[in-house]
Amino acid sequence: MIWALGDDAARNMPRWIRYEALRLKSSIFILNRTNACLTRICHDFEPVNRPTDLALLAGRLYVSQAPVLEVSATTIRREISHRKSVKQWLHPEVLAYIIDTHLYGT
Repeated sequence: MIWALGDDAARNMPRWIRYEALRLKSSIFILNRTNACLTRICHDFEPVNRPTDLALLAGRLYVSQAPVLEVSATTIRREISHRKSVKQWLHPEVLAYIIDTHLYGT
C-alpha cells in the first residue's frame, strides 16, 4: 500500500495512533507543498530516489519535488459541503468515488 500525503500532513504522522505500524504495511509518497520539516519521518522510513521504488517494499518514503496544485483536502471538503464544484482539482474517477461513497458527507 502507498499513501500519498502533503508534507504538512506527513509532518504530523509521528503523532498518529499506531504510527510505528505504518512502515510495516505501507510506503509514503509525500507531495512537497510547504517545505515542512520531515526529519523524523525520513529517519523512520527508508528514503528512495524514485517513486516506483515505493511499490517494491513497505517502509519506504519518496518526497516529490514536482510542482503541486495549491489546494488542500480541507478546501475540497469545504467546497463539497457547500455543494460547490471541485472538478478543477480532482480526477473524475476520484470525484465519482467521493460522490458514490458519500465521503465528506456528499
